[in-house]
Amino acid sequence: MVFCGKQSESGLTLLEVMFILIVLGILGLIAAPRIEPVLARQRLASDAQKICWTLRDNRERSIASGSPQSVEFFLYGSSYRLLPNGTLCQLSGGISYDFISIPKNEHNRILLSYNILGTPSQGGTIALKNNFGDKKYIVITPVIGRVRVSDTPP
Repeated sequence: MVFCGKQSESGLTLLEVMFILIVLGILGLIAAPRIEPVLARQRLASDAQKICWTLRDNRERSIASGSPQSVEFFLYGSSYRLLPNGTLCQLSGGISYDFISIPKNEHNRILLSYNILGTPSQGGTIALKNNFGDKKYIVITPVIGRVRVSDTPP
């Protein structure tokens, strides 16, 4: 397009691009503190579901294989171990156990075992928390072995 003998070019000047980047940076600084609690809640929900599915899988494995399966919880290590294979699973960063109401066994270990019928050794609750005070509860029902995740304590 030609105006008064000059050719017009479309596009943004360097000043306009810098202004846009500054505005986006300010918006990012405002939004960043609000995103962290959302991400922490998502990690908490994810870890609770992971433990729930691990316990369900262990129960099914004990029935299918005809051999007992166990999960050992480490209250102060924010981890748990699958037995008998020994796989160690770590909770996500910022997620820890609030409490575990599964009684310790004779060797002072927090161990949830499933027999060959899929019955848990005992019932109880595993409470997880994040750095912002949010909590999720994994509830194991004794005798039938139902495992569920709850937002409220049982």
